Amino acid sequence: MCSISKRVCPANKALVGASAETAWSNGLSLAASFDGEFARKTSGYAGKATLSYRW
Repeated sequence: MCSISKRVCPANKALVGASAETAWSNGLSLAASFDGEFARKTSGYAGKATLSYRW
Protein backbone atom coordinates (compact mmCIF):
# COMPACT_ATOMS: atom_id res chain seq x y z
CA MET A 1 0.00 0.00 0.00
CA CYS A 2 1.36 3.42 -0.91
CA SER A 3 0.06 6.89 -0.29
CA ILE A 4 -1.57 8.74 -3.14
CA SER A 5 1.19 11.06 -4.26
CA LYS A 6 3.63 11.39 -7.12
CA ARG A 7 6.45 9.78 -5.17
CA VAL A 8 7.60 6.30 -6.07
CA CYS A 9 6.87 3.58 -3.51
CA PRO A 10 9.92 1.98 -1.89
CA ALA A 11 10.94 -1.32 -3.44
CA ASN A 12 11.77 -2.98 -0.14
CA LYS A 13 9.34 -2.30 2.64
CA ALA A 14 7.95 -4.47 5.41
CA LEU A 15 4.26 -4.84 6.15
CA VAL A 16 3.55 -6.13 9.64
CA GLY A 17 0.28 -7.12 11.25
CA ALA A 18 -0.47 -8.73 14.59
CA SER A 19 -3.53 -9.26 16.74
CA ALA A 20 -4.49 -10.94 19.99
CA GLU A 21 -7.70 -11.58 21.88
CA THR A 22 -8.51 -13.03 25.25
CA ALA A 23 -11.85 -13.73 26.90
CA TRP A 24 -12.83 -14.49 30.48
CA SER A 25 -15.72 -16.57 31.74
CA ASN A 26 -17.44 -13.54 33.29
CA GLY A 27 -18.20 -12.09 29.82
CA LEU A 28 -15.31 -9.66 29.50
CA SER A 29 -12.99 -9.82 26.49
CA LEU A 30 -10.01 -7.78 25.40
CA ALA A 31 -8.65 -7.57 21.86
CA ALA A 32 -5.77 -5.61 20.35
CA SER A 33 -4.32 -5.28 16.85
CA PHE A 34 -1.32 -3.59 15.26
CA ASP A 35 -0.57 -2.83 11.60
CA GLY A 36 2.67 -1.29 10.41
CA GLU A 37 4.45 -0.37 7.20
CA PHE A 38 8.18 0.24 7.44
CA ALA A 39 10.66 1.39 4.81
CA ARG A 40 14.07 3.04 4.92
CA LYS A 41 12.86 6.66 5.08
CA THR A 42 9.19 6.30 6.00
CA SER A 43 7.02 4.37 8.37
CA GLY A 44 3.39 4.24 9.30
CA TYR A 45 1.56 2.30 11.93
CA ALA A 46 -1.81 1.98 13.62
CA GLY A 47 -3.17 0.19 16.63
CA LYS A 48 -6.59 -0.65 17.99
CA ALA A 49 -7.83 -2.03 21.30
CA THR A 50 -11.31 -3.22 22.19
CA LEU A 51 -12.83 -4.09 25.55
CA SER A 52 -16.23 -5.74 25.45
CA TYR A 53 -18.72 -7.24 27.84
CA ARG A 54 -21.37 -9.79 26.92
CA TRP A 55 -24.26 -10.80 29.13
